[in-house]
Amino acid sequence: MYLLAMLFARERGTMNGEQAKGIITALRQVPDWIEEVLEQKEAIQKIAGHYHTCEDFFYLGRGLDWAVALEGALKLKE
Repeated sequence: MYLLAMLFARERGTMNGEQAKGIITALRQVPDWIEEVLEQKEAIQKIAGHYHTCEDFFYLGRGLDWAVALEGALKLKE
C-alpha cells in the first residue's frame, strides 16, 4: 500500500527519486526493528505486569499520532 502511495506521489511530482529511495531503505529496515522489539519480551512483560491493574490511561496524539492515540484508547476499552 505504501509503495502504491509512493508511485502516485512520484507521478504527481510531489516526491523525488531521492525521497523514494530513503523511504524504501527505511521500509527494508522494518523487519529488523520488529525483531529488536520482540527481543525485549521480558522487559515488556515486566512493564505490562506493573500496569495491568491500572483502570485509567491518558492518551495524547497530535497530527498523524492522533489516530494512533485513538486506536490505543479503543484497544484499552476492549
